[in-house]
Amino acid sequence: MRYYLHDLFTQTRDTDPDLRFMALNDLEKELESPESKYTSEDKNQFADCLLRCLDDEFAEVRSQALKCFESLSPRLSGYVVSILNKLSSKKPNQISITSSIYTMAIHNILKNLTPDDSVGRSIVKGTLDIILQDQDIFCNAIDYIEILTDILEYLGKYFTSQQLSKSSTMLVYASFHADAIIAKKSVSALAILSRGLMSSSILDLILNLALEQVQSSDEIKYEAVYLSISAALIKSNPAVIMDIYSKIKPYIMNALRLDTLNKPDDDFDVQQDIDIIRSEAFTCLYTTFANVSSKITSQYSDEVLNACRLFLTYDPYSENSSEWDNDVISDNNAEEETDNEYVEYTSEEEQYEEEEECDEYGSSNSWMLRKDAAALIKIIIQKLPTKLPSVYRFTLKQLTLELSESNSTSLTEILNCFVELFKATNKNGPFYTLKSMNSLRQSAIARRGSDVSMKTDDDPRTELELNADNLCKFYVGILTPRHSEKLTLLYEFITQLSCAVEGLNKNWIPEILTALNKLRNGPPSPELLRLYSTLLLYNSLNNLGAGFEIMIENIHASAESSNHELITQGLFLLDKILSDYVTRDKPSGNILAVFEKSFDHLLIDKTLNKNYSTEIRKQCLSCLSNLVIYVLDEDKVLLKSLEVFSDTISLEFLILTDMRCIAELVHSEKVVKLVKHEWTERIINRLVEYITTSEFRTQSLKTLLAIMEADILNIPEKRKLSEELGDLCTSYTMEASNSILCAKILTHILNTTDCSLSDTFTSLLVRFSKINNFDNATLTQYARAILKQTEPKKMIDAISKSGSRSDPYVSRLLAIVYVASGGLDSIDNIEKNLSCGKDILFSLTFLEQASKSMELHPDLTMFFKLFGDPDTKISEAAVHATAEIVKSNLEGCLPFLVENFTNEKYDHVHMLNCLGEVLECAQLNDRTIKYLFDTLLSIESTMNLKFGKDEEVECQAASKCFANLALSNEEIVRMFYDELSGESSIKVKVSLALALKLCLDRSTFLEHNAALLGKYLEEATSENFIFSSNLELKKIGLATLITAVYKRPSVGLPMVSKLLPRILESELIQKKEYIKVVKIGPFKHKLDDGLESRKQIYELIYSTLTAIEGNLNLKILFDVDYDTLFMKIVKCSFKDDPTIIFLCLLIVLKIITLHPEIFSSPDLLDSFIHVCSKKLFKKKRAEAPKQDIEKRNDTIKAILRCCKKINTLVEKGDLQPDGDVLAEWRSFYYNTRNVYPIIDADGQ
Repeated sequence: MRYYLHDLFTQTRDTDPDLRFMALNDLEKELESPESKYTSEDKNQFADCLLRCLDDEFAEVRSQALKCFESLSPRLSGYVVSILNKLSSKKPNQISITSSIYTMAIHNILKNLTPDDSVGRSIVKGTLDIILQDQDIFCNAIDYIEILTDILEYLGKYFTSQQLSKSSTMLVYASFHADAIIAKKSVSALAILSRGLMSSSILDLILNLALEQVQSSDEIKYEAVYLSISAALIKSNPAVIMDIYSKIKPYIMNALRLDTLNKPDDDFDVQQDIDIIRSEAFTCLYTTFANVSSKITSQYSDEVLNACRLFLTYDPYSENSSEWDNDVISDNNAEEETDNEYVEYTSEEEQYEEEEECDEYGSSNSWMLRKDAAALIKIIIQKLPTKLPSVYRFTLKQLTLELSESNSTSLTEILNCFVELFKATNKNGPFYTLKSMNSLRQSAIARRGSDVSMKTDDDPRTELELNADNLCKFYVGILTPRHSEKLTLLYEFITQLSCAVEGLNKNWIPEILTALNKLRNGPPSPELLRLYSTLLLYNSLNNLGAGFEIMIENIHASAESSNHELITQGLFLLDKILSDYVTRDKPSGNILAVFEKSFDHLLIDKTLNKNYSTEIRKQCLSCLSNLVIYVLDEDKVLLKSLEVFSDTISLEFLILTDMRCIAELVHSEKVVKLVKHEWTERIINRLVEYITTSEFRTQSLKTLLAIMEADILNIPEKRKLSEELGDLCTSYTMEASNSILCAKILTHILNTTDCSLSDTFTSLLVRFSKINNFDNATLTQYARAILKQTEPKKMIDAISKSGSRSDPYVSRLLAIVYVASGGLDSIDNIEKNLSCGKDILFSLTFLEQASKSMELHPDLTMFFKLFGDPDTKISEAAVHATAEIVKSNLEGCLPFLVENFTNEKYDHVHMLNCLGEVLECAQLNDRTIKYLFDTLLSIESTMNLKFGKDEEVECQAASKCFANLALSNEEIVRMFYDELSGESSIKVKVSLALALKLCLDRSTFLEHNAALLGKYLEEATSENFIFSSNLELKKIGLATLITAVYKRPSVGLPMVSKLLPRILESELIQKKEYIKVVKIGPFKHKLDDGLESRKQIYELIYSTLTAIEGNLNLKILFDVDYDTLFMKIVKCSFKDDPTIIFLCLLIVLKIITLHPEIFSSPDLLDSFIHVCSKKLFKKKRAEAPKQDIEKRNDTIKAILRCCKKINTLVEKGDLQPDGDVLAEWRSFYYNTRNVYPIIDADGQ
């Protein structure tokens, strides 16, 4: 192998360029081979060879050498310093606007380099010593700025403070004095330099140096450079620059020169330069609001919005500019009230004249400032939705005037700004959502409103509604051919306006639809259909006027299009109109006639045409069904349409849709009157056939039930169907829901038709009764229907023969039959048997069923005695029977039940379970509820005061009772809170906490009293539970909080925010008091009783992040420092059980998704890489047990999966760590791949 490499190195000097190229290629392949025999000397020799080949006369050889540096550089170790120094010292022969090949080689090396600290520092020192020697050379040779940029990007963390200062000085100088390209690159390099800074000292130095350059020259363009540098620094490191932002902000505002807006310079060129500086100032402000924390920017928003107001209509060369400016400047700091009487928009001819006038001046920059002002308003709306009232107060009037803007680019930005404004003003938009969430948050944590940002008397929606007509007037004015290229944006404007005000004035709709239609040259677009959908959501079909036929024409054109997406969207809109809006608006006959004329034949043709996709044909069937039901009126047309459904029911891919449509059709009276025997026969035959196919069974039965309810079958058809259905039910095992459908169909038949298969129906009754979760009401109705056609005795005998009387289903059916047939004497006999201890289980089940149909008055004590029966079937049956008896006679039985709670003869838990069942559906008055609460509280307070797993069963039973009381009366919840916050026994507190968990399953629980729910939740989770030393109580508190996060995030998330810092501080670490050492044979094992509660904490964090991910508006409710959260869980979890590590890795991925800038901090990435490396690269113990090895392997696989997902996000650009952080991540991932090649497997 040594000889082989030697030969290749020799070939790189061959006179044949092809051999030189191939030699380099083979050397690279050998280097990357897993079985590579390269020594460190060989790699160094290869590097020298590449350095020489960069000067080769043939371009292909030079390019290959450049490529080889990418794979060689990570393997060079310290020798890379020498190579880079040699490359950096190779000065370009002449000034060029492109980089030399040596600079490209440096880039390839640095991009793939993973140096240690000493190598990194040596590279930085050696390279800077070369490229920072001479200011003039640096400002004229583009290679130097390219090299410095790469060094900062990939090795920035190795810079010393002195090196950063020296580099900053050179870059600032170049920004002002170099040619345009190098100056721009210098500003970008300053941004890269600032990214990893943790203090503001270097940023302050950069800004001071830049300011000195501005002050040392009279050139006005220097101000623009200073602003450009400021914007770059703000964008790259917004967190740190905030420490010195107070120095930058006055300069930015002064650069706008608000005091000279009405005094344009006489020199046109000077005025242009001033406007360019203003534009750079707007860029700084835009960058500030786009990147800096809203807590900072909200302080300046009103001042900035006022400046935007002044610039929205800025035009220094307008004839009336000085008059307007004088008015505005005099009112500079005043709060404006919205004026609805705006000036008229200019006509199309006037706009053309203005544009021509503007052209005569030689392209004024004023339009650019108007565009910048609109863009800045838009970003303020996006980033500070709570400032929406200020946006309306300061800018609505000027924004509306600017809808007559003559410059196309500026108008586009104005329209985009309005779209954002309308989205924010929507009742479901960010302003009202945040306002609601903020209110909930304050209530949930029992804090009186303190967020001033949301306090305002101005209502944006009210303001917009008042000005909607005026906006429509200006909007119609710009619907001219010269704006046809903005058609999609124009659609979006009116769509969002309609959504925001929930419907436009009906007088504007026909004019808008007509004007928009004239602008469109091609086919309809999805955006146009979306506009129609929005308009119809809030406006009646009758209000569209001339626009209605235009809309129908475009929907028809969409349906006839060759574009699949357009067809489906058009059909979806048509289906929505027919199913919802026709019934809502009850349009005139003329409107309905348009539907019939336009779509009847179209829908039939597309449904039957096999060339269309299944999706399109399904949509056509649905549309045709609604057309038949709500529009078509002529018998001939109706019959033709109905034939389509009988034809397509045999087409496999349309069967389900067809059956659903038929189920809807048969509920229409006109369809029922028209259908013929042949049609129903074909349908019924197919439906019965499809019952045998599991995929179609449910819908087939639903459709059959709809046909039975419509009563369109004659008696022979019903008899035939009953026979076929009876056979199918006997032959096939069906789910409970399908069996219920069968029973309902048979009930309809038996109630209206004499059938001779009573034995079959009775056997089906028995069969149905054995199915779990079979609806009792349906079973009872079916039994009553059978009794109409058979004798009770015969039915009772058949049921008795099907099983033992002790079987629950037998006793249940017998009770149904006895009660339905009036056999009340049998009930007396059953009660006697129960009192004598005969047929106990049968008697209990029988009486439970009987009590559902009639009021019984047995002696309840004989039931109470059975609560403690050792046979759980009997004890549970006694509880159910007692509950049903009490529910049938609340006034007589409930007091007796409660009185016996203190009787020690009866099982206390089952007494509580019985009361819980009673309270589930009992309607009680407030007095009774209060009495029951006091009684339960008294009983639970005097019982065993200790709490453990045994007591938790009793508390679970009591919690059901408390929960049902709370759901009945809000005032009881206040008592719950008082007991939890007071000195009640721990069992009472546990019962009330568990009750909250049950109550949260009901969405209506305290839905209008978030403050009370928040208080209740805090007491049920915090001090007495999560932070208790009792592990069982910890688990209850955490489980309740997790439930609150899922079921009621508006209350759960603020509570998590409040408790999480303390949880992270005290509850994540393993505690000695919960760890036990157990001997199993010769081995000692540690048992950690606290593991489950720690798992719950990680589950709580994961649930919280998942809830936010599902609805980003909830972010405001979760006020937490993500950096601290990340650091804590990573630090603690990797010292814990593998299951904890798995949960931590899932949380890490969630945090990255919600907070992608998390890795911008090198400390967090260092921490994550450190803990992962310890697990991944730790040596195995030779004597480790098999169980430990399996746990370690599972942990490694989980870490590899997580790292691969993170790396995928990095490669896609979804996660963008800074240069130093990126280099560190790539180094770690590169090493991990070398040790664990499995990471690249698809399954990972």
